[in-house]
Amino acid sequence: MLGLTSRRPAPVGAARLSFSRRNTLGWYGGWYNDPAYADLAAIADFNRDRYAIPTTPLGSIAGATASELCVKRECTFAEWFAFTASSTTARSYTDTAGILRNDLAVDQPRFDWLNGKRQLALNGQSTNLIRNITMQGAATGSPGIVPANWFVSIPTGCSRTITNIGTFNGVDIIDIRITGAASGGGLSIRPEGSLTQSPASPAQAWTFSAFAQVLTDVGGSMTDLRMAILALDAGPVQIGADDGPNQIVAAQSWSRLQNEYPATPANTAYVLPLITSGTTSWAGKTVDMVLRVGLPQLEQSPFMSPVIKTTGSAVTRAIESARMSPVIEAILQRSAASVVVRGQNMLRGQGTFIGGGASQALLRSNTSGFLPVIDGSSSLLGGGSAPAWAASTFGTFAAFDAGSRRVGRSGGTDGGDAGTPPSDRGVIYLGRLGTGPTVGDGHYDFVGIAPSRLSNARLRELAVPA
Repeated sequence: MLGLTSRRPAPVGAARLSFSRRNTLGWYGGWYNDPAYADLAAIADFNRDRYAIPTTPLGSIAGATASELCVKRECTFAEWFAFTASSTTARSYTDTAGILRNDLAVDQPRFDWLNGKRQLALNGQSTNLIRNITMQGAATGSPGIVPANWFVSIPTGCSRTITNIGTFNGVDIIDIRITGAASGGGLSIRPEGSLTQSPASPAQAWTFSAFAQVLTDVGGSMTDLRMAILALDAGPVQIGADDGPNQIVAAQSWSRLQNEYPATPANTAYVLPLITSGTTSWAGKTVDMVLRVGLPQLEQSPFMSPVIKTTGSAVTRAIESARMSPVIEAILQRSAASVVVRGQNMLRGQGTFIGGGASQALLRSNTSGFLPVIDGSSSLLGGGSAPAWAASTFGTFAAFDAGSRRVGRSGGTDGGDAGTPPSDRGVIYLGRLGTGPTVGDGHYDFVGIAPSRLSNARLRELAVPA
C-alpha cells in the first residue's frame, strides 16, 4: 500500500518550471523575459534593484549566438559588478525617508534617493578641507560659542545668539541669530577660520557648498547674502573672489547651495570659503534674522560632490569603482554589441559612462559635457544641442559591429561611421575609464547590454530617460 501512495521525487528543474507559467502581462517567466528586454543579454535596473545575465556559461559567451545570450536568468548586483570603495563614513547618501546618512561599510554600493528614486551613485575621490562641519565645540547662548575652527563676524552695533545646534534630516546644523541696530559692516561666516588651511594653485577649479536657509528675517533686514570663495596669495592677502549674488534669500527653502570658482587667478596660494553679505553695508538697518547653516564643504572640484563629514580635520572620500563582472565584460568583448545607460545629474565634463582600458571609452561625454562619444579607431561624437548631462535625466548609447559604430543620447542626434570600437576592452567599468582617477560622477538608473548591434530606432527607444 505504501508503494501505491508514494511519489517519485520531482525531476531537477520541476520547481523552476512551476514558476514559468504565463503571467498577467501575457509573457512567461521572470521580469527579465518581458518582451521589452527580449534583445538584451544583461540588465541592471538600479531603480527596482533587479539584475539579469545570460544563462550561457562564461566560457561559451564568445562563441554563442545573440539569441542564445538573450536567454537570461535573474542575478544579484554582485554577479554584475565587482564594487569597491575603501571609504565608509566619508560617503553620504539620502535614504528613502529623505534623511542624509553616512553609515556605509567598505565596498558597499551607495544607493541614493536624493532624486526621489533609488539610484546607484558613483563619485570620484574628493577632499573636504573644512575641518569641522559637524559643529564640534559649539554651544548655544548669547553670544554662544561658534564651532571649533569657525570664525563669525557680525554688523557693528548688533549682537549674536546661537539659538540651536543639532541635526535636521540628518544634517548637522547651527542656527545663528543677529539682532540690533546696525551702524556699519556686514555678516561674514567662515566655516574654516584658518586663512592657510586650503592650499591652492592658479587655474584650479574649486567649489564651496553648504545647506543654508534664512529661518526668519523681520522687516527684510537681510541684504545680499551669498556664498563666496576668496583667492589668497602667499601673504595671505586676497587677490580674487568668486561669489553668487543673492544666493541665500529669505523665501528660499532648506536646500544645499553651491558656488564654483572656475579658475583661480595667478599667484593663488590658498582659497577661503565664506558666507558673506559682500561689500554691502548694513548701516542704518534694524536687524533681526536667523540663518541656519549645515555641513559646509570646500573641495578642489568644478562641481559639488556628496557631503564628506569632518569632525576636526580634513577628510578624503576615496573613489567608488564598479567594474563589470567577467560575464558582462565577455559580452562587450564580442565583435558586435550595444550598451545603453540611463541616469541623472552627470556632473563631470568628459565623464565616463562605460570605460574600457586606460585610454579609450566605449561611452563617455565630450569635454563640453553635452555630447556622447565612442572611442576606438577615432573618437565619434553624437550631435545636436542636447542639454548638459548635469541638468536633467538622460539616456545614452553606443553600439558597434564589424562594419559600423553608432553613438547618441536623448535630446540629441546620432553619430555613425564605419570605424571600430576601442580595442582595449579587457576590463570594463561603469562610470570609470580603467583604473584612472576620474569617475562619471552622478546617479545611474539603468544599464542594458545587447550581444548585437541594435537598430538605430531600437537604441533610441531604450535611451528614453526613466
